[in-house]
Order: sequence, then structure tokens, then C-alpha cells
Amino acid sequence: MPLVARGRSIGALYLENNLASGVFTDDRLEVLQVLAVQAAIAVDHAHFIRRLDAARASAEAANQAKSLFLANMSHELRTPLNAVIGYAEIVREDVADAGLTEVMEDLQRIRMAGAHLLAIVTEILDLTKIESGTLELDRQTIDVAALLGDVIDVVSPEIESKGNRLVADHGANLGTLFADPIRLRQILVNLLTNASKFTTEGTITLHSRRTSEELVLAVEDTGIGMNPDQLKRIFDPFTQVDPSSTRRYGGVGLGLTICKRLCEAMGGTLSVESERGAGSTFTARLPLRGGAEAKLG
Repeated sequence: MPLVARGRSIGALYLENNLASGVFTDDRLEVLQVLAVQAAIAVDHAHFIRRLDAARASAEAANQAKSLFLANMSHELRTPLNAVIGYAEIVREDVADAGLTEVMEDLQRIRMAGAHLLAIVTEILDLTKIESGTLELDRQTIDVAALLGDVIDVVSPEIESKGNRLVADHGANLGTLFADPIRLRQILVNLLTNASKFTTEGTITLHSRRTSEELVLAVEDTGIGMNPDQLKRIFDPFTQVDPSSTRRYGGVGLGLTICKRLCEAMGGTLSVESERGAGSTFTARLPLRGGAEAKLG
């Protein structure tokens, strides 16, 4: 009796009885037909699972190879880029001492272009570390108010350069947080500079408050905002608010992805609310004691 699955034969059900005659009655043949159908479904399902497992293993190996390649490539790029930036700064100082002001602007452009490219390479390296599970967090007790003050000092010039106003709305008694200070600073700087990128002559507000269990940090802007379709994809890697070839906003679309993954790695969450033309609010919620170890990737 054939085993047929999805219109093709995948085997046969064979029974033999040499001890008695008339064993395979019509009723019993009907039962065998039902068993043959069930057996065909089971065998076909087993074949599918085996192919799926093989495809998954192949995809994981390819993803691991991709992450390793990007990590190695990023590392190889960072070394010469740091050298370019460093030498540009040294030459710029020498030129300033010599009074050759006509080349100062060109050297500044070299330094800024190198720094921009280094930032992109660093984002790629961070993402590959996160996806491969090799990014390590250095958790420490953080003075929240002091860290927020440092972040504001860092981002204020860039925000003000676009005519924006930075407002700090800090709650009372922010206390301490057990987390990675470098990564937390990276999250806040990225969220604030991203808000400035999409806001012109508006207001960017950094809200902070402490509950009994978590620290809530929110970056609110009065910029261009996002539509529902953009909101669904905003945390996907390499997603651009304006994907056209003539887009006005820079970046490769990794910053928000990295911020979300880092928040989750520290046991927290990152969410967004936005309306087209009415600005956006990104909210990070982090447990005060760091939460359970979260798996990166």
C-alpha cells in the first residue's frame, strides 16, 4: 500500500501473512489505508524537520561567519582611522602654530570625516558583538545625576548647533543604578543626538525619574516624528526614516538597534511613541539592580 504525501510517493506499507488465508478483509484494508495516510504524514513531517534543522544550522553558521568577518573588518579599519584622526589633529596644531590658517579648514574636514567614519565602524563592531554574544558589560554602581550631567555637557553643543533647546527634567533623588556606565552613556548620547538630527529649532527634553524598582529615562523631541509603518521597523538594523537616495539625514540605521539591544542586555527595555509631525519619545526602563543577566544577540 503506497505512502503518498503532497501528491508524491515517499514509501510503501508492506504486510505479509503466511499463516492464514483471507486475513486482509475489506474492513481491515480500510484500517490499513488510514494507517498509511497517517504514516505518510509522519514520514513527510520528519523529512521536513530534518531539512529545517539543516537549513537552520547552515543559516547560523553563515551568520556566525558574517559576524566574525564584520568584527575583523571593523577592527582592521579602526586602527588606521584612529591614526588618520590623530595625525590630522597633530598637523592641525602644527599648522596653527605656523600661522597657516588657509589649510586649517581642510584639516578640520579631514578630522571630522575620519571621526564620522570611525563612529560608523564602531556601530558595526558593536552590533556584531551583540549578535555573536561576545559583548561584555562592566556593571558598576552609577551616580545617575552625575552621569546625566556628563551626557548633557557632551551633547549640548551639537543640539544647540541646530537651533534646538535642551531641557533637563530630572526627578528628585535619582540615586544610584547598577549598570554599565559606558553603555548607558552611549544609549543616552545616541538617543539625544538622534533626536537633534530630526529636530530643527525645537525642544529636546531629557526626562528622568526613579521608582522603587527601575530608572526611567525618556528623550522627547518636537521633530518630524514617524508614521505607523516607520514605528514598526524603527529598531530593525539598517532602517532609515528616509531611505531615499536623496535622503537628508545621515547615519546607517544601527544606533537605535544597538540602544535597544543594550537596554535589554542590562535587563531593561526601550520603547518609542511617535506621531508624524508631532515629534517622538524614546523611553528606556532599567532595573535599579541590573536585573537578570540577559542574553545578547
